[in-house]
Amino acid sequence: LERELGGALFRRTGRRLEPTPMGEALLPFAERLLSLEEEARGQARRALGLGARLTLAATPTTSTYSLPPLLRQLHQEHPDAEIALRVAQPDEVARLVLDHLADVALNTAAVVVPELHSELVYSDPIVLVASPALRARLPQPLPVGMLAELPLISTQANTGYWRAVGDYLARHGVRPRTAMDLDYIEVVKQMVWAGLGVSFVPHSAVADDLRQGTLVALEATPAPALCRPIYLVWLRRRPPEGL
Repeated sequence: LERELGGALFRRTGRRLEPTPMGEALLPFAERLLSLEEEARGQARRALGLGARLTLAATPTTSTYSLPPLLRQLHQEHPDAEIALRVAQPDEVARLVLDHLADVALNTAAVVVPELHSELVYSDPIVLVASPALRARLPQPLPVGMLAELPLISTQANTGYWRAVGDYLARHGVRPRTAMDLDYIEVVKQMVWAGLGVSFVPHSAVADDLRQGTLVALEATPAPALCRPIYLVWLRRRPPEGL
C-alpha cells in the first residue's frame, strides 16, 4: 500500500511503529473496511444457516474461573454460535479489541482509551483463605493485626487487586511477612492448602474449595471489603449485538 500511494504509513523507530499524517488520514477508512468485512462475513454465515461468531478476550484468572459457566450458558442459549477465546494479560486485553482480534473483552481494569468503551459487569469479592488446620489454631474473627504474624502468600506479580490488599494492610499498620510471591492462583491455592500461609484470592477461584472444605475463609476484622472488578470492553463505534 505504501508503494502504491508513494508515501510511508508509519514511522519506524526501533521496534515501535507510529502513524504518519497519511497513516492517520487512512485509519478511519481502514476501520470502516474492517467493520464492513466483518459484517459481510456475518451475513454470509447467516445465509448459510450458521450461527454468529464471537471472539472474546479475557485475562487468565477470568478465563479459568469466571468464564466456563458463562460460556456454557451462552452455548446452551445459542448452540449454533461459534465462540473463540483469546487469553492475555490485563495490559494486553484491550489491545486485542483495538486490533480487531477480539470483538469484546473481559478485563480487570477500566480502559481509558477514546476508541473503547468499558462497563462494569461484575465485582468478584476478594477473600482471605487458609487451610482448615491453620484456621483451627486462629481466633475467629481474626484481628487484622495478626496478619503481621502469619506467612502471606501473594500474587502481587500477576494480579491487579493486590495493590488494594496492600493498602488495606497498611491502613491498619500491618507489615506483612510475605512467604511467597507466585504468578498463578492455582499454585497459591496449593500452598495455602499445604498450610504454608494465608492468601487473599478472588472468591470465584476458591468457590469450589470453600464448598468442599479443602480451604476455609478467614473473617478478618475490620473487614477488608475488597473486590476484583470485571469490565466488559468493546469498540465504542461498534457495540456488540444484543448488549
